[in-house]
Amino acid sequence: MKVCKYCGKSLTEFSENMMLGCPYCYEEFSSEIREVLLKVQGKVNHVGKVPKNYVDIEELQSTYRKLVENRQEYLNDKDIVSLIKVEKEIDLIKAELKKNGLDV
Repeated sequence: MKVCKYCGKSLTEFSENMMLGCPYCYEEFSSEIREVLLKVQGKVNHVGKVPKNYVDIEELQSTYRKLVENRQEYLNDKDIVSLIKVEKEIDLIKAELKKNGLDV
């Protein structure tokens, strides 16, 4: 069974309710759903909503890398207040990534 690697929605589920799970489903299932999407939406690109629990892992990882860079700058500048704030943000992103099966 073919499943979207980002949200876990299957092609079977799409066939049953004609709804995709996330914007990446359009890429994952492009060859299988192209004709249906053209008939239903008139387009093959994602134009709708995303699930409430959807997390953009790539965006989180990018933000994490930027925060780590900022942390180093704050360490070098001995900016303790900013360092504490960025550490809290890093911890939150680490927790979210871990919740989604990724370790940093």
